[in-house]
Amino acid sequence: GNGTFSLGLDKFSINEPKTIINGVTTAHQFRKPKKIEKLFKLIVLGSAAVGKTTLVNQFLKKEEVIDYRPTLGISISTQQFHVQGFKDDIIKFLVYDLAGQSFFKRVRHEYYQGANCAFIVYDVTKRETFDEAIDFWLEDAQKKLGNVPFVLIGNKIDLEDQREITKEEGLEKAKKLKSFFIETSALKNINVQDTFKIIGIGLFFKYIEEST
Repeated sequence: GNGTFSLGLDKFSINEPKTIINGVTTAHQFRKPKKIEKLFKLIVLGSAAVGKTTLVNQFLKKEEVIDYRPTLGISISTQQFHVQGFKDDIIKFLVYDLAGQSFFKRVRHEYYQGANCAFIVYDVTKRETFDEAIDFWLEDAQKKLGNVPFVLIGNKIDLEDQREITKEEGLEKAKKLKSFFIETSALKNINVQDTFKIIGIGLFFKYIEEST
């Protein structure tokens, strides 16, 4: 191709990520080495209080987090899961969550280094977080990381009556910027696991294709 990253997940903007997961595993019928254990570094970016930490904690299956104390620096957690139909293989995520925005410049290089994927999160009820997601976070990450998958995530869809950015607008921007797009509610755990898993599965198959 033209060097742009593709997981073949063009449908990623739809509401039902599970249908994609089912499609992805059946679409890849190729021989692969016996047991694979693969670690992917995933970084989470976005302005303060958009729900990054809640998103990460939901994925890590901790209980509902309603305590937004911006701590300092970076928090790093790991989570592993299996691909449906490939029960011997393990995908591990090393999830980097930027706790304090003000520390970003200091840790920027280390944060980006070796990242396989970036989630850029904004709050659908706050326009400035959307603008910053596009004009600063996504742009900066694309400059630093080049050809990895980026996922623009509109969070807090449980606050529908306060919404300032429509789903259509988010999707349109993401398409233009060659990023995947999904909307989530980290608090109510809507689309959280699926978002992480779809990207993990996509990275997993890309890794297999490149190594066979």
